[in-house]
This record gives sequence, structure tokens and C-alpha cells, in this order.
Amino acid sequence: MRFIRFGQGSAIVVLFLGLTYAPDAIAANLIRNGSFESGLDHWDSSGNLFLETGVFSCCRPSDGESYVLFNGGDLPPVGSLSQTFATVPNQTYELLFDFVKGGFGSGLARLHVSVTGSQTLLSDFDFVSSSTGSDASSYIQFSFLFVADGTSATLLFSDASSGTAGFDPLLDNVKIFAQDPVDPVDPTDPTDPTDPLDPTDPVDPTDPIDPVDPVDPVDPVDP
Repeated sequence: MRFIRFGQGSAIVVLFLGLTYAPDAIAANLIRNGSFESGLDHWDSSGNLFLETGVFSCCRPSDGESYVLFNGGDLPPVGSLSQTFATVPNQTYELLFDFVKGGFGSGLARLHVSVTGSQTLLSDFDFVSSSTGSDASSYIQFSFLFVADGTSATLLFSDASSGTAGFDPLLDNVKIFAQDPVDPVDPTDPTDPTDPLDPTDPVDPTDPIDPVDPVDPVDPVDP
């Protein structure tokens, strides 16, 4: 299952069922250690969260062997996890992550996610799971797009669950991919190969060798 959200303040939500997402094979994941196979390396963490490895009756990873578990042991839901990554201004990026409720308590597992550059790029997105992470297919893959406004941005996950008794929010497989690359082309540059014609070029219409002059009607040898 996959959810997609677009941009800050957008009300568009799209749900795909039974689809497998495969990003462009040449795209690089900008998040380091997104499946937590190297522990919490490259991540800044605080509050009540734990790195878990392996499979349990209620919980397991969605990718690899490890995942992050928030508020383990029925602790208060105050855990947070963040990572800063490089961006290109005006480039569109897609964030994807797997999230599920681990355990059988009655509360809702809720995860708040934000992306901040020079300004807030995404915020106030709360992702809720009421299913349990007893197998990898129970995870929900969430996805949304944002546009960078500088050379770096910070992704932040915060536990915002309602109650903690008998369940733990689980996070795994975090990815950020650049979408279509930013085109640095100057459309007014006559030397740009993507600019077929510079409208400011003072073409001589009587010049039979001018490439924009297909035929010189006054030149009898003009092919």
C-alpha cells in the first residue's frame, strides 16, 4: 500500500493499492543509512526511540534486518529522528518511508514528518497506522514531494501517537530521490544547444548561407 502527498498545503491525496514502486535505477538515495542497517549512524535521535534488529511476534523490518521503534516499553511518545541532506535549489524531491503500528494496543500509531530548508518545505503531515507490523507486508509506504529552496534540508520524524500502551510505531526504509533534474539552461543564450533559434539574432534574409533562410528568392543558385 502506498500513499502520496504533494507539496505543502496541498489537499491532494492519492492512494495506490497493490502497486510496487521502483524509482529510477540511476537515482541515488540522498538519505544515508535509510534502512538502519548501520544502527543510527548519520541520524540525530532524541527521546524515546530504539534501534531494533530481527523479527518478533509484533514487529519486524520492512527492508533489511533493522528498523526504528518509537516509545518502546510504553514510554511517552516523545521520540524524534532527523537527518540533514544535500539539495539543489528549485529541485523537486520525493520522500518515501515505510511505517506501521507494531503491537496490538488500542491506540493509533501516529508519525509527524517535516522537511525544512531555508524555510519549511513540508510540515503538519501526520501519518497514522492502525494495522500491526506482524509481517513486512503490513507496512504502509508513504510518499510526498517537495521543492528545495537551498543547498541542504533536514528531514524530521516525530512520534505523535495517541497513547502508547501495547504498541510501538515502527519506521524503516527511508529514501529521498531527486526527480527530473533542474535544467540550468538559459533560454536566451544563443549558444545553448537546446535553444534552436535566438530571436534576437539579426538575420540577413538575403544571405543564402544563413541557416534560418531556407531559400533566397533573389538568388538563382540558392538550392
